[in-house]
Amino acid sequence: MRYGPALWRIPPSWTTPFRLPAALLLVLVGLLSSCGGGGGDGGEVASTPVLPPLVTSLGAQNYVPVTVEAALNLNVNIPTVSVTLCEPGTNTCQTIDRIQLDTGSTGLRVFDTAVTAINLAAKTYSNGQPLATCARFVNSYTWGAVRTADIRLADEIARNIPVQLIAASAPAARVGCGPDFMAVTSSNDLGANGILGVGRLPHDAQSYYTCTTLSDASTCTEVALISSAYQVKNPVAGFATNNNGVLLELPAISASGALRVTGRLIFGVDTQDNNRLASANVVPINSFGYFTTTYKGVAMPDSYFDSGSNGLFFNDASLPRCSGSASDFYCPASTTALSATLPLSDGSSATVNFSVANLAALVATGNFAYANLAGGGISGSSFDWGMPFYYGRRVFTVMVSKTVGSRSGPFNAYAPLD
Repeated sequence: MRYGPALWRIPPSWTTPFRLPAALLLVLVGLLSSCGGGGGDGGEVASTPVLPPLVTSLGAQNYVPVTVEAALNLNVNIPTVSVTLCEPGTNTCQTIDRIQLDTGSTGLRVFDTAVTAINLAAKTYSNGQPLATCARFVNSYTWGAVRTADIRLADEIARNIPVQLIAASAPAARVGCGPDFMAVTSSNDLGANGILGVGRLPHDAQSYYTCTTLSDASTCTEVALISSAYQVKNPVAGFATNNNGVLLELPAISASGALRVTGRLIFGVDTQDNNRLASANVVPINSFGYFTTTYKGVAMPDSYFDSGSNGLFFNDASLPRCSGSASDFYCPASTTALSATLPLSDGSSATVNFSVANLAALVATGNFAYANLAGGGISGSSFDWGMPFYYGRRVFTVMVSKTVGSRSGPFNAYAPLD
């Protein structure tokens, strides 16, 4: 099961199946020339694509700005929002910027070092002991205490819900995480100050523990079959209205990318004038959030949409890999036009056209948003429709057990941005 950001890095000597390390931008062109060169539009930094102002007939604001720019570790294709956390039932609050927006996971997770102006109470289990959680992602995990907070996003408030404060250190491998996964313990690991998971689940269904000492695994006992009341919660599910899902809108960008992109995350689907499903392509998903992508005649049944992945990730032996530590990414000699088909709820299918550019050529532009970044998948049965898919589209995520008209979630949907 897939949770949270795929921490694909363009390596420290490069920049990401993860994120783009700092001063390396200046040396990447030379280091990456062995990847085949070519591709892209050259070295110019693109202008900043923005969406037109949003006009709604309703007074309450149900959306927040989304920004894609240089991540805190200079990684690329990292969408972020600002989130306000409050001590429950009070106006004692702190706004934390640069929180990664992730449609592939559930719940708010913030580094404990970023929470400096408020005191969030520990979430305790029925035995009176404080809870901790280990949240597993594709190739990483976060460990930390469960706290309670009011979460404010625009005019929406999720009251008294469990969140995770990510610890700056993690004990030895946790059940459900394993030694082969990297512990995310700092904003430099992630490229952001935390993760806002607004995926299909109302609660995260991760591993939970009661611990006497958070940093000492020997004091922790796993809680089996923990009730959803104790689990880190999708903030959208906690809103009084506009709580059935989200819509992510991002403008289209050029083949050479953009230095900075601004879009918006809209709460609710078909609940206000600004989040109408209308004639969007509806993609049914199973209980794990998967659907089948057909690519070059191969069915990939474990496919998913995920703004937490900074590229399109799928396996294609005909696409040349980049060299060295960037071998998770593709480096074709020139930009390659491709397509795949997705199933729709009416039994038909839709074709999605996309392109794969050379990573070295993209990095040489100095931009941080790319619509044609791609790499190899985690298995032959998966196609990860990451951030490049979102540019120039309206992409909906409807949660489990929520409804939109006569349709029941979970499902995804997408439409070109008008």
